[in-house]
Order: sequence, then structure tokens, then C-alpha cells
Amino acid sequence: QFCIASGEVQGIDEMLLEDQERVLYFDLDCKTDVVSLKAISQQIVEVLSCYVQWFFLLDKRPFPVVLWSEQAEKFSVHVLFPEIQFPNHAGQMVYLPTLVQGMRLIEGKFSFLRALVDPFPYNKCQFFRGPYAAKLRPTGYDASTALVPRSLLRGDPLTAFIGYCNPDYKVGLP
Repeated sequence: QFCIASGEVQGIDEMLLEDQERVLYFDLDCKTDVVSLKAISQQIVEVLSCYVQWFFLLDKRPFPVVLWSEQAEKFSVHVLFPEIQFPNHAGQMVYLPTLVQGMRLIEGKFSFLRALVDPFPYNKCQFFRGPYAAKLRPTGYDASTALVPRSLLRGDPLTAFIGYCNPDYKVGLP
């Protein structure tokens, strides 16, 4: 919790091994049309939340925890859904391939999702930058790459970590 309480830029990555619990998360990245994407970032998160609700057949839209980077040259946002929990990597992979592939079928005004969602961070051993974590450059930590929390589920700072699975937040999955 220190990194969230202090708000200091640091380089702590979260690492999950294959057998560890995890929540649903997305790494949204794009190096083109950055200004336009930042202008509609709230709508992007809303569309992603609606898609997650539809995919998992949920009665209500899950709450997105958003970590935002201020990089000028890149749109970089991490979106976590602490209510969608998996027991381990295998449990995650029951859903993830279809979830990500399904985005490729979205057409019309929401088709931008398929270009933003990085399909590759779901390996057996997963590394994910935590809150206020910045990329290390030869000159030190690049503060513009720090992932700053924009929203937390029920104000809980631990919901900004993919390995934090609070059973009180968990929703049933199909």
C-alpha cells in the first residue's frame, strides 16, 4: 500500500506465478492518434466495461479500476476488474482467448477496442506494472510512464493490483 499512499513514482512490478489468483485486466496501448484517444479515454473504459459485462453475462456493469499514464507519445492505460476473479492462470485462460478474440469481431463505432487491447500480457508468469510504477530509462524512472490510479473499487487501494482477489468483491462467472 505504500506506493499508493505516498503517490511516489517507483519501479515496482507485480509478478504473478501460474498458480496465483488474479483479476481480469487489460493493457490498452496505442502510439497513433494519442491526443484523440486521451480525449475519449473515459468512453473507451465504458465500452470495455460494457463488453466485459456482456461477455460474462453479468447483471450489472463491473467497476473498472483505471491506471493512467501521462506519456505524450503513447496512449497507455491499464484497466482492472477486481470483481472478475480467476483462481490461477489456467482459470484465467478458460475465458481470455475467447474474450480477446471476441473483440476482433466488434464492428462499428466500438471497433477501436480491437486495436487498443494488447493480447499478449497473459503468459503463465505475468508481470504487470503496479500503481505509480514507471519505466526505467538510462536517466532514471520516467515519471510520464507512471501508472496513476484514476479510480479504485470502493476506495480500496489494493484493487489497483492484479493479484489482489477480495472475495467480498467477487461476482459469479458462467
